Amino acid sequence: MRSRLRVPENVPLVLLKVGTALLVVTVIIGLVGLPRPRTHAARAAPPLANPTRAATTTAPPPPATPAPVSLSWRSAGGLIVHTDQLDPTLAGELARANGFGWVAVQIADGETQTPLVANWISRFRAASGLPVGGWSVLRGNPDAEARLAATLLVQNQLDFYIADAEQEYGLTNGVQQSVAHAHRSSEFITAFRALEPAMPAALSSFCRADEHDVDWGAWSAAGFAFLPQAYVDQLGPDGTPAECVTAAERWFPPSSIHPALGIFTGPYPTPAPTDYAALLAEAGTTGFSLFPFENADSATLAAYGNAIRTATIAQPAP
Repeated sequence: MRSRLRVPENVPLVLLKVGTALLVVTVIIGLVGLPRPRTHAARAAPPLANPTRAATTTAPPPPATPAPVSLSWRSAGGLIVHTDQLDPTLAGELARANGFGWVAVQIADGETQTPLVANWISRFRAASGLPVGGWSVLRGNPDAEARLAATLLVQNQLDFYIADAEQEYGLTNGVQQSVAHAHRSSEFITAFRALEPAMPAALSSFCRADEHDVDWGAWSAAGFAFLPQAYVDQLGPDGTPAECVTAAERWFPPSSIHPALGIFTGPYPTPAPTDYAALLAEAGTTGFSLFPFENADSATLAAYGNAIRTATIAQPAP
């Protein structure tokens, strides 16, 4: 009998199994080859466009430095004895705000240097823009006093100088007379101008120049302005600005006379700023100073500032 080819009993079932197996292998291969997805925790943060800029807060601008002011004796000023009694920043701000144009600090008494608070001058200048000068009391050695004054002016980078020459520089000292003492003015001026030929300078001394025999002519001829001590609180009616001006006109032109007003406790009441302003107006001068400046509180400076703005007693600082 003839033989037959054997055929699987269920062909579709076999094909289904083979296809399924191939599908599983394909899926496994695909899974192995694909990159693993990143989880949210592992995802990198996007970089900042400008990390430095984003992390830095904007700093406030530095305070504006006041415009510098040139010295004018026709403005208002202050003579300071104790720098440790004045905060330089506050004093500078108040002085400039109220129209004052300069201050001078004491740098010496005779041949003895006066201590100054460290950085006081630079801090006052930074707060005010005003010129700062030095003043010293003159005693009995004009050459040494002039050299010390010039040295300290340079050392402290000061803008001008005021000499306080009184009894020791007069021909008459009490009941005694000395020609040598009378020559001290010219000796000091010669020594000082040899070292500081162009520095602005002034003389502060007795209100009644006509009652004292200091060599006023030597100071005037050397170009020193005159700041007579109009200490009404000490001298009463004999110490008014008008009395000072009248007494000094023999040696100094009125345009170079600028009274220094006393604001300390004395045998007479200290005039209020409005009263001193009236006395200055009566004298007809332009420019004055307060002594000692550290005695002027904010209310006092404001009152003088108002007088400066409304009267012609001083040129207000810009």
